[in-house]
Amino acid sequence: MSTFPRDFLWGTATSAYQIEGAYKADGRGPSVWDRFCETKGKVWEGQTGKVACDHYHRFPEDIAIMRDLGLQAYRFSISWTRILPTGRGKVNAKGLEFYDRLTDGLLKAGIRPFCTLFHWDYPTKLYDKGGWLNEESPKWFSDFTLKVAERLGDRIVDWMTLNEPQVFVGLGHGTGEHAPGDKLPIAKQLNSPERATGAWAGCAGPAGGMCQEGQDWLGSGGGGVLSGDGFSWRYRSSQKMELWVCQ
Repeated sequence: MSTFPRDFLWGTATSAYQIEGAYKADGRGPSVWDRFCETKGKVWEGQTGKVACDHYHRFPEDIAIMRDLGLQAYRFSISWTRILPTGRGKVNAKGLEFYDRLTDGLLKAGIRPFCTLFHWDYPTKLYDKGGWLNEESPKWFSDFTLKVAERLGDRIVDWMTLNEPQVFVGLGHGTGEHAPGDKLPIAKQLNSPERATGAWAGCAGPAGGMCQEGQDWLGSGGGGVLSGDGFSWRYRSSQKMELWVCQ
């Protein structure tokens, strides 16, 4: 009978919009998922993430539950608009403080934090400027990433840049089933992954320099450590890069 390797980590994963709630608390700005959920007929029974699991206020209880379950790892995502309410410009200090407390709480409980930088909640203000179709979008994402890495890179070892690009491109910009709800022709759809890949490349090297030696940057949460479809890139701050293809 086969067994899991000794260094296998048992964990769980979430995304910011799914669990945080507190959609206007402490300066957070709107994302495309806020707008999508508030559009009549887009979401079953008009449900939204305005409150969700209220993780923003109840994260100490959530960490205690994870500890009691014996979890060794927790993958969470950063709300871009909690850090930069309009997607760019002045940093929202209270947003960064929340992720400070969450990271420190996880480490104190003996739970390894895995940080996803983008789990689909694109800033509304930047989407209105073209979103991933805008040639400037890789720089927007890189600037955001650097702010997060500067703050958390001394404690977080494992990073994912983009969660399941094939989903936010196909369902968000193709079928319109996910935010932002666009139904674009295939030629325009394909501009999104091109920009997103450029965003990953633009942030991995500079942000890696903000982190500890040997830290990992995984390009797609969907092909990374805690789930198993799609593809991922691995970047280590030793300046070596690998491409992982996962089945």
